[in-house]
This record gives sequence, structure tokens and C-alpha cells, in this order.
Amino acid sequence: MCIRDRLYTSVDLIFICGRILLMISKVTVLANKGIVAAEKTKQFIVLMGSPGAGKNALREKLAAHTRYRTFKLGNCLKGIMASAEPSFKAILPNLHENQRVTDEEMLKVLQYRFSRKPEQIERLILDTVPRSVAHAELLDQLGDVKAAINVVMKDDVLVEIMEGQRKCKKCQIIFNAAGIDRDGYKLSSTVSKTNPEQCIYCKSKLFKVFNDSKEVEKRLSEYRSSYAPLEEYYK
Repeated sequence: MCIRDRLYTSVDLIFICGRILLMISKVTVLANKGIVAAEKTKQFIVLMGSPGAGKNALREKLAAHTRYRTFKLGNCLKGIMASAEPSFKAILPNLHENQRVTDEEMLKVLQYRFSRKPEQIERLILDTVPRSVAHAELLDQLGDVKAAINVVMKDDVLVEIMEGQRKCKKCQIIFNAAGIDRDGYKLSSTVSKTNPEQCIYCKSKLFKVFNDSKEVEKRLSEYRSSYAPLEEYYK
């Protein structure tokens, strides 16, 4: 069975998440023993989903139960900025901190990152890329996408979660101030019960990720329009 044949939703995952974890674990074991000779050395699990849909929680669960590790795009870009290697630096010569990388620049980053050391086996969870069909096509050339998982939920629940998101500027950790227990969704608040406006780690003030419902709706609209072609690609 090839789990790449379908684009999974969070509804599917309620029933098959354990199955995915088991299947990926089996593939990993076989590859380590050299039984799967045709496997590419770069293997990916692609996570998609709007802000607040729960990609982080799913990513952590996958990383904890499989031999896949998280690909951190931010660390990759920081490596480019700090690198003294001319070929690495030349990919994005004008890159500076907090700059958004364009889709065209991202193609260069992915090509360089995953074509280096082609003999080195890497199993990675991707939740910041791909951002376009061109990115997805390149990933298919550079490795094997073992699963494409789309994390979705009801719009009204998603809006409530996004409106309740708080971020610590110092720790860069996002907390959830909304407590939800309805329509099959159960989400506990992660902010301090005694001081919900303060980071539980460094005690710094927490700030809203989205200012109001209009900003939330705008962000969701942008996400859906930009990721719709990608969701079709993985169906």
C-alpha cells in the first residue's frame, strides 16, 4: 500500500494515524537493512494545514514515533547567511534576517540543500515547504514523498483558535489562550492560569498573533488560495 496515493485529512488521521506511523516505521527498518534497494536516500513526509490547525502537534508525534526528523527551514536559511562557503552563499546573496524567501528563491534552496551528499540517507518531516507545485515537483525529483497529510478542521473552530494564539517575542513560542471542547474538538489552553498574558517560561509579555477576526480571515483566505493547487497535486 502506498500512502502517497492519497492526501490525508485530519478526519482520516483519527482512524489511520497509528497505521501511518507503523507503515513509516516499517519502511525505515527495511531501508536500514538494505532490503529496499530502490528507495531514494531523501525521504519526506509533507504536512499541510492552515495556521492553528495543529501541524506542530502532529509533527512532534511523527518525529517521536518514527525515524523521521523535522526539517527546519529557518535553520537552513540561517546557515546560508552564516556560511563562508561561496557556493552556499551565492544561492541567496542578499538574504537578511526576517526576509521572506520568494518561491523562486526557495527552489534554489531546496535544490542545493537536498542535492548535496546524495548518498546520505535523510528522512525528513516538511511543514514549511513545499509552498507551490513547482516545489513539490522538485521534491519528487530529489527524493520520495512517503505521505502528504493535510490537517484540517471546521472554520469556526479554526478562527477561534487563531484568535486565541499568543506569542512570546523572546522565546518565540506560540501559546493557545482558547479552550475548546465541542463538536468533537478538544483543545486545552496552554497559557498560565494565574497570569494568561505572561510567558510561562521567561515571564515576558505575550502578544496576539492576529490582531482581530478580519486579520484571521485574511490569513486563511491567503492560505487557501496559495495552497489549493498543492492540495490538488497530492490528491
